Amino acid sequence: VCVFEKIPPHENLIVAADGALANVFVYLAKAPPGTRQPEGELEPIKFDQEFCTFTPHCLVAQTEQTVLVLNSDNIAHNTHTYPNRNAGFNSAVSPGEKVGVPLVYKRSESRPVRVTCDFHGWMGAFHLPLDHPYGVVSGEDGSFEITDLPAGKHQFTIWHEVAGDIHKRYEVEIPVDGVAEVEITVSAQSLEIGRAHV
Repeated sequence: VCVFEKIPPHENLIVAADGALANVFVYLAKAPPGTRQPEGELEPIKFDQEFCTFTPHCLVAQTEQTVLVLNSDNIAHNTHTYPNRNAGFNSAVSPGEKVGVPLVYKRSESRPVRVTCDFHGWMGAFHLPLDHPYGVVSGEDGSFEITDLPAGKHQFTIWHEVAGDIHKRYEVEIPVDGVAEVEITVSAQSLEIGRAHV
């Protein structure tokens, strides 16, 4: 039994008062020419289970980067992934697990991977493994930043768990030695709420 010390948030749709939308994945489907892979091993990412909630709710990991599955609760959890191109991960995670059960995606995915806890059906999250560093998740204020993109035109996939594909090919042109700023509007119909933006 999971006893809540606080009420778990409704994480599938987090909209700020000004309409900013959290947990939107913004990413390139493929690495652009000239992409430099980081040297050495990437830092592990922590993926926790606390108050019967996955934290963070959405994350981007690079292929071969270790995701350490933790458990800050005093009860057991289970982390179960449902990828298309990778082997599924399905592991119990002991109460108070602080070292982390390692999860590694070997291949990139075209859409975020659903993650559940088989012990607690309301728990859910999404992982997006990519074979390049050009992917992020919007914060609670709707903001996001992708750095070190090569100059030129790029087509981004923009995805949210309620709306699905907001854009499959959202084109942004990065100037040489410059910065491109965009505001992406998400339709009310796709979210079944008022207009939101990231």
